[in-house]
Amino acid sequence: MAIKVTGTPGWFCWKRLMATSTYSGAISTLPVGIYERGENGRSKADHPYWFLFNEQASDNWTSSAAWEYLISAKLFYGDGFARLLRPGPASNRIIGWEPLHPLSVDPFKKDGRVLYRVSPEGEPAYTLDSSDILHLPSLGFDGLRSPSPITYAA
Repeated sequence: MAIKVTGTPGWFCWKRLMATSTYSGAISTLPVGIYERGENGRSKADHPYWFLFNEQASDNWTSSAAWEYLISAKLFYGDGFARLLRPGPASNRIIGWEPLHPLSVDPFKKDGRVLYRVSPEGEPAYTLDSSDILHLPSLGFDGLRSPSPITYAA
């Protein structure tokens, strides 16, 4: 059964979907520079994280696809979330990152810190510290969540 997009409301939804796809697709192909601060300001760094953010985010995600998902989530839901992958719980080294669906992430504050409860579909929920997540907020960020720019502008 085909879905018909008719009338003004349907046309506007279709235009928003196409615009969002175009924006997120274009942004996802931009290179992410890795810089370090020095005594004379900042300079471009030769760092292993460049590969993670520009080529292969994880075993399951290319960086371009992961960025496109993150930007689309930010535009549709207000926030983009990604989990930083580490080789072990006590490690400070990052070996990858994977986008999370924004409806599966619930930020909350505890003892002055922002924590993130993640509830993947069909899996047990877990909590991530703010140091283990990338959070891309939008305009109107209240410290935990942002409104969707598309819904906000409608």
